[in-house]
Amino acid sequence: MHQLALHLLTLFAALYILGLCKSVAPRVGLLDYPDVRKHHAGAVPLVGGIGVFLSSLLAIAATPQLWVSIHWLLLASAAIVALGAYDDRYDMKALTKLLFQIAIATILVLGATPSLLRLQELPLLPPWAVDAVAIFFLVGLMNAINMLDGSDGLAASVASVALAALVVAASLAGASATQGGASIFLTSVVAFLLLNAQTPWRRQASVFLGDAGSMLLGLVVGYFVLDLTNAQHRPWAFSHAIFFVAFPLVETASLAMRRTVHGGSPFRADRDHMHHLLLEAGFSPAATAMIVSGASLALAGTAGLLHVADFDLISCLVVGALVVAAHALAVRYLTSRRRKVARDLRFRVEPVAEAAAVVRPSTSEADGWR
Repeated sequence: MHQLALHLLTLFAALYILGLCKSVAPRVGLLDYPDVRKHHAGAVPLVGGIGVFLSSLLAIAATPQLWVSIHWLLLASAAIVALGAYDDRYDMKALTKLLFQIAIATILVLGATPSLLRLQELPLLPPWAVDAVAIFFLVGLMNAINMLDGSDGLAASVASVALAALVVAASLAGASATQGGASIFLTSVVAFLLLNAQTPWRRQASVFLGDAGSMLLGLVVGYFVLDLTNAQHRPWAFSHAIFFVAFPLVETASLAMRRTVHGGSPFRADRDHMHHLLLEAGFSPAATAMIVSGASLALAGTAGLLHVADFDLISCLVVGALVVAAHALAVRYLTSRRRKVARDLRFRVEPVAEAAAVVRPSTSEADGWR
């Protein structure tokens, strides 16, 4: 009963704080305006991450034992939200932001005791190398969720699936900090989704996560994934737990590879994300979020199966390769469909343009007739 009351209070607190942040956003310049890549209407407040963090912080502060267990995560989260909010306001350079992400992840990994990651699959790896893997994973996931945040309700839905799966896994494995922390953050994210996801009653999001929110979700989910490897009853192998976040990681690696192959920077913004391809294929933002969240849920189920069956590292790599192949096939199909739509549109437009050129004289001819 106490837990139910705590989560209800967290939900209402998150809604209230998000509403308060929305009213302040125009005064501090935390607004997202439409442009060539962003097709929303009007300026939308970029305060979702701030609201999620503050409401979660208040709920965790009401649970002293949980506060003590994850205080390093809360400190790192505060830093990453501040970094993201600054980026939302002033648009930092990608390399500068990356260096700050590495610094924050390093402080979190080195501050956590015992070691945040227990790499059971490679027991002979020295501690500094294990910490390096944890830092690389956290930074990678922060950027993966950030890159996924390109459609209403998408990034938060994928994070919600991961957090819900982590709550279940942690309750069975005896990871009480992850169970309690993930459930509180999940409640705050659900409150955000009520204002961000498209529904029959809301055709457009009234608030966005911003870089502060997407990086926060990446950091928090990544931390709880790593914490599962130190669970009390049955610790998770990292090669199993990573499947909770396999979709955003595979999507980001795929994008970076495709951009590099085409001679561009891996950090260059474009519209080649899978959610862009789904939207251009005719799926609504709500349907796109459901499709990607469904894939994430299937991968979370895969993580559970790998854990229960106790697959070794080689078997997990094979399963991972199959996931990568499935993603590549989906991207190839959606890309070919995009080209077909563009080709069909060109065939429809060109005859009309030619007919208009015949009927309507050129500018010089029209000037001569005056």
